[in-house]
Amino acid sequence: QLDQALATIASNLRRAGNVAVVTHSKPDGDAVGSTLALVRTLLLLGKRAVAVYPPPWQERFDAVVRNTPVVKLQPHHHSVEGAERPDAIVVVDTRAWSQVAEASHWLRENADRVLVVDHHTHSDLDMGVTAAVDPSAAAACMLVTTLCLRLLDLQEPAALPADIAEPLYLGLATDTGWFRHPNVNSDVLALAAGLLRAGADHAKLLRETEQVERPQRLAMMQRALASLELLEQQRVALMSLQQSDFESVGAERDDAGGFVDIPLVVRTVLVSAVLTEAGADQTKLSLRSKGANLASDIVTDVNRIAMTFGGGGHVQAAGALIQAPLREARTLLLQAIRNRS
Repeated sequence: QLDQALATIASNLRRAGNVAVVTHSKPDGDAVGSTLALVRTLLLLGKRAVAVYPPPWQERFDAVVRNTPVVKLQPHHHSVEGAERPDAIVVVDTRAWSQVAEASHWLRENADRVLVVDHHTHSDLDMGVTAAVDPSAAAACMLVTTLCLRLLDLQEPAALPADIAEPLYLGLATDTGWFRHPNVNSDVLALAAGLLRAGADHAKLLRETEQVERPQRLAMMQRALASLELLEQQRVALMSLQQSDFESVGAERDDAGGFVDIPLVVRTVLVSAVLTEAGADQTKLSLRSKGANLASDIVTDVNRIAMTFGGGGHVQAAGALIQAPLREARTLLLQAIRNRS
């Protein structure tokens, strides 16, 4: 069924002359890598193609984008100038309306030409006339690699052009925590090897996208760790960040990403969470775990926890936006973690 869906998507893209490739809000490495690789593949085939990015954009990825055609949507603006009515739209690395934000109105207007390539557990089934979804894939880039190979009529990743292999490797690396996360398996490493043979530069990508932080990130890390609580017999780690923390050190939201992984180095910790004040009555939730069903009295499938609040993701990595102030969100989160019914 997955192969058939990818074949159908490839067929649709071959017929299309003008294609837009869009992803979720605040695109991460997998989202950016998937979109760039597919856009560059389509351009190589002589088609008009553009990547569409809902905000906020992370400047760390500018070095990878280079001169690829992109449209960066503005906050609270729902027009997609430069890609108003393409022949086909491919949504990658999400199938959730809540995650496409500023692009949602445009996608609904063009619903009859939307195709989806994703690897998340949660799917809004009304998004996409054809969808290739594989939650077992470590990254959307794994599926996009297969799609690019089909479009270019190539047999193996090592044969891909270097400028297509590079973003695919970025997506694979970032969604596996640079090959540290439990979703790393033989398929992941085999694909990584092929993309490296094709010309992807591991050290360069790491330097350009990961080793580019501002000093404010260390200040925010200090505040996050100062808020650390170890709960439920030290199996649950919880950190909280308030708006005042950002203001006191002149930090931006991007300066506080990824902290949720830190407490997992503690032997006893099974679930890690970061609550970040997002407004008077909203709290952003980031979740990580060491796996599902690791305890009988707490939930360690963090996708299940996130879905309680309208979010989602994977068993070991998920997120949500809780419609409650920070203190109340903390209470609601702990209730969800303790709820095994």
